[in-house]
Amino acid sequence: MKLAKRVLHYSVYYTGLIRLHNKLHPRRNVVIICAHEGILLPRYINYLYKTCKIISLDDFLEIHRSNTAIPDNAVVLTFDDGYRDNYTTVYPILKKYRIPATIFLTVNMIGTGKVLWSDKVRYAITNTERQFVQMDAKRRKLTTSSNREQTIQEICRLLKGMPEQLRSHKVDELIAPLDVRLDETKLPQMLTWEQVKEMSDNGITFGAHTLSHPVLTKISQEDARREIAESKRVLEEKIQKPVKYFAYPYGTETDFNEDIKNIVRESGYTCALTFMDGYNVQNSDIFALGRMALFMNKPDLAFALSSLRWRLLDWR
Repeated sequence: MKLAKRVLHYSVYYTGLIRLHNKLHPRRNVVIICAHEGILLPRYINYLYKTCKIISLDDFLEIHRSNTAIPDNAVVLTFDDGYRDNYTTVYPILKKYRIPATIFLTVNMIGTGKVLWSDKVRYAITNTERQFVQMDAKRRKLTTSSNREQTIQEICRLLKGMPEQLRSHKVDELIAPLDVRLDETKLPQMLTWEQVKEMSDNGITFGAHTLSHPVLTKISQEDARREIAESKRVLEEKIQKPVKYFAYPYGTETDFNEDIKNIVRESGYTCALTFMDGYNVQNSDIFALGRMALFMNKPDLAFALSSLRWRLLDWR
């Protein structure tokens, strides 16, 4: 199945069928792209700039409010967590092309010098010479790059819903037998508040991604309200601007619910973004907007953004 999809994507991309189809039948919905680190943006920016209409979240919310027409092949750029290369790599490109974007910050990580637990797991499993890793009595193979990536994804899914203290213990327990010197200076670093303020003063929009990136449905409503409301307050204090947008940590259908959406609304946000694939139109639920990941090659990206994909899937 994966091979068939790959053949399809490469065929319609390299034959020019996607470009022709998009001109004859432009996509009239908004695809919100979600990246984390900015390493992929330089590879794709020319394609996005030439083939799509890059609009801001403000633009989309105005379309939603006024029920006006969506520009052909519209996309919105967003980045989650607040990695430092959003400043060193992404920001110069956005300035050069005058492209709008929104960065969602895990507020308690900014300016602390700390690294995300998931990056520790990825670094250790990627760099160990061990051929397996064990967690909760289950042994997982690390013999190929493919099963290493699969193991990383599986372990991170298991760890994400744990209380912070237990997860920290489990991460240390997992990494210790791998015999990897965890040099945190080699792991992805987070933004400083000075960098955030500079970008905010020069056209980049910032939204909140909670204080500590918990699964909001796994904590009490009181704690969820604090994570949601306090991250907004701190961020507004730091950038001296209203913060209107929120992104659910992890953002799958089990990571938020109607109660969480209501807390986001009551905390004063204008909209909230998930990490569930799908397009957005004038009548979309603005507290559950879909987003598409940017971890793919150019033919896959071109197909994912094309009107051809939506026609084949018959999504309306």
